[in-house]
Amino acid sequence: MRYLTQSSHHSWTFRFQFPRRVRDYFYGQFEYKYALGKVTPNEAHSKGLELEKRLVDVICSVGDPQI
Repeated sequence: MRYLTQSSHHSWTFRFQFPRRVRDYFYGQFEYKYALGKVTPNEAHSKGLELEKRLVDVICSVGDPQI
């Protein structure tokens, strides 16, 4: 999954960059970062998909269908 990274300590992190046209809705932040902790690769993938879906839904609700 393109938004997941694993550190050398085996912790998983989810990172999602906001499109420029919607950054104002997120207080100027350019990315959302969330630590998933030490979970299995399957759990990380599952949680990553859930987070991605939530963020895409929010972005679409603020009026940006082009993701």
